[in-house]
Amino acid sequence: MQFLYNENREVVAEKDYSGNIIRYIRGLGLISSDSENAKTYYHYVCDEQGSVSRIIRGEDKENGAAAQDKVSDRVLNHYEYDAFGNTISCEERVANRFRYQSGKKTGTVWDNITSTADNMPATKIPATFKIDLDGNINYVNPETGTNTLWTNSNATKHMGEYVSRFGDESWSIGTRSQAMLESYSASLNKAMETIGTETPGRYFGTYGNWELGINTETGVVYHARMIN
Repeated sequence: MQFLYNENREVVAEKDYSGNIIRYIRGLGLISSDSENAKTYYHYVCDEQGSVSRIIRGEDKENGAAAQDKVSDRVLNHYEYDAFGNTISCEERVANRFRYQSGKKTGTVWDNITSTADNMPATKIPATFKIDLDGNINYVNPETGTNTLWTNSNATKHMGEYVSRFGDESWSIGTRSQAMLESYSASLNKAMETIGTETPGRYFGTYGNWELGINTETGVVYHARMIN
């Protein structure tokens, strides 16, 4: 077995013992694969970290997708992970070497999020998490010595209620969760621009699109509710 890597040490092609070459197309994460000998393409659905959550059979190279094909019927593999990368569900119909990705830079808000609990039901948002502030924010968390805040479960419950109201079957859960956290991060940084250098203590107010309660003495966000 031979592998070809890109400059980020990610596999972009492999050659098996039979000489068959499989090509991998990547963006921020793995997008699809195509084998010279295969009759179909495979599409990869990845989560916010770049971990593969589903593999979907693409159109037949010769005949295209059958009209009666349903997306659910084309899902070949399905994976679920907990907040720490352990596989909690695995259904496979085709061989796959790509699954959980740890610490992968995505260029999104997820790079600033560190899970400290499992995701809330029907969301991709951890029940508690640490969040990095922008580098220009003049604040050091007294508890950790870093430019971060910890978001507790009382603060995240409103996020969970909002995202999960659309149900747990939709493939847009990841998109909604990311949009929620991007809005939260922007408002949190806006708040810390104002209170980060003030006397340490509890602050409560509206910043951007969020109503926030922040204890700068302990580095904890204890309340967060999106208002717009």
